[in-house]
Amino acid sequence: MTKQFYTEEVMASIKQQIKDQNISVRKQYLASEYYERKMEEYRKQEEIVIFGTGNYGRDLYKMLKMENICSAKCFCDNGIARQGKKMAELDILSPQEAVERFPNALYIITPRGYGDEILRQLVGMGVDAMHISIFVLELAELTEKL
Repeated sequence: MTKQFYTEEVMASIKQQIKDQNISVRKQYLASEYYERKMEEYRKQEEIVIFGTGNYGRDLYKMLKMENICSAKCFCDNGIARQGKKMAELDILSPQEAVERFPNALYIITPRGYGDEILRQLVGMGVDAMHISIFVLELAELTEKL
């Protein structure tokens, strides 16, 4: 009698092998060139502030952790109800407080559809445009894999 292979068992085995061998995210998922460029940019930063606490912000934080990029200092969000709380062990600050505490950080904008407004907001608060990055999760092509 031959053993039947079930897709879930095979996939679980492959995932465990990848985890055991510490294979990078970009190799696991054949990450897009966009993803690789952004992670290389973020790897060079001493301080990162993730602007946005929605799904995109959380997913970006997971990607940074998977890539061993540990320079994320906090999240910031315009939503008053979210400010003062924690997410994934990081404080959620108001944008103003984040800029005051981390004036030299790279601000990564994650909210879908609000990039231009947030970019103008940060520049208006004194953040140099060269210290602002907009992360488009769809271009990373990892959305369903996290």
